[in-house]
Amino acid sequence: MNSRKSDSNNLAIIGASGTGKTTLAVGLYATSTESFTVAPDGDETRKYLEIRKTSIEEGFWPAATNESENFDLRLRLHASGRQTDIVFREYMGERMERDPNYIREVIGTPKSAMILFNPGMPGLSKPETRNRMLGNLKVIAQHLKDNGCIAVAFVVTASDRLTSDLAASREDFEAYASEVTNHLTNLGLDWKRFDVTVSGQLDDQNKPKLARGENNTTHEPFLWLLKRIRACKRRKCILTAVAVFATFLGVSGVVFGGLVVRSRQVLTKAEKTFANTTNALNIAYAAHDEAKVRTTFDFLTNSFDKVTAILPSDQARRNELVKRVNEQSDLWRVRLLKMEFDSNKSKVNTKPSDVQLEWFGGLDKKLLTLSPSSKDAVIERDTLTNDWDNSRIELETKCQTAHFRNVVDQERKNLASAKPNAIIEPLRKSKTLIADAVTYALVTNRAKLCNSLGLITARTNAIAKYVNSKVRRP
Repeated sequence: MNSRKSDSNNLAIIGASGTGKTTLAVGLYATSTESFTVAPDGDETRKYLEIRKTSIEEGFWPAATNESENFDLRLRLHASGRQTDIVFREYMGERMERDPNYIREVIGTPKSAMILFNPGMPGLSKPETRNRMLGNLKVIAQHLKDNGCIAVAFVVTASDRLTSDLAASREDFEAYASEVTNHLTNLGLDWKRFDVTVSGQLDDQNKPKLARGENNTTHEPFLWLLKRIRACKRRKCILTAVAVFATFLGVSGVVFGGLVVRSRQVLTKAEKTFANTTNALNIAYAAHDEAKVRTTFDFLTNSFDKVTAILPSDQARRNELVKRVNEQSDLWRVRLLKMEFDSNKSKVNTKPSDVQLEWFGGLDKKLLTLSPSSKDAVIERDTLTNDWDNSRIELETKCQTAHFRNVVDQERKNLASAKPNAIIEPLRKSKTLIADAVTYALVTNRAKLCNSLGLITARTNAIAKYVNSKVRRP
């Protein structure tokens, strides 16, 4: 077993067998965007992850980790011009199910942790297994709390399945997940939920793939944890400097008493700012001012770090404010998406060609990653999802028809302006256009589109008739 580094970037990834610990590590290793890259720190890590990355690329899930594969994975992250080294342990998840003390020995005393949940993991549908897993996680969460863990990312792996093959069991899964997150809240741990997917939507769950670019979200919980660690380091540096200075002056009690008073003043100001910000959000929302809601919401989320910088003497009030900020962040993410939906729905009914067809798939993806934990946000998210499900076919049909009509009109202009000796290419285009009418109906397989097919066919037939008048044998 490799020795653990003693720096604050030791990370614990906690999950039973089948939660996707190894797959998450591979997904992070394979992540690469304009602002974020990952590199292995050492040949052992590189070889281990490269073998499993190749396995997924070839359509096979990595084999379960065995008991001998108990070592540190070391990665070097580059993000926002900063390089950060992280270390986390690869271990056999089945051992955790049998003995929570084993996992405590494996993870040691990390400064940050991830708790992994997979909606498709074996045994989740069995109450006895669920209760045993919940008990183990509570023991581990208490261990994290007792040993000064700074932040916990609650990570739902394979989250795409909650809207596909496991949609029917989503409500039960969310109820179980809430039991874990409520326990984290009760312990006073700083936590945040992340819904990630390494493969994206799969037609066959036995044939994995690696999602690329924005579709791969595995890096998000890692970046959040590193951000929390850096914020904590800054607080410790400030407190250490003040303590040294106070000791030098011989008035440590007075100085720290002043700091406590100051921290309470800062917290009171933060609470007032929070109240004013949420009030401004409600006013902008009532006025349907989407731009104002977005800028105010950005202010709310960017102010989160300032709240966590408040001294530990105000722990209870600080935690309560952090909880309220998280709840409001959940709620306004949903409401912003609703405003986007309402805006484009209005456009579809007035000028459908102004809405790009790609928007429909984009909204699906945003709804997939929208997993609030607060009650109000969940209710509004579910209402939005129902509205979307009930209206998407009609809205997308109108958009497809409008875009198709524009193509037909443009093609008619192309044909009308064509010279007699250059009619072959327009003819080929018109035939393709006629074939597209059939393709639209077959690909979408939507009954509503059939109502528009008559219009599409009439227009393409008109083009074909025009072509026939120009050449004898189209």
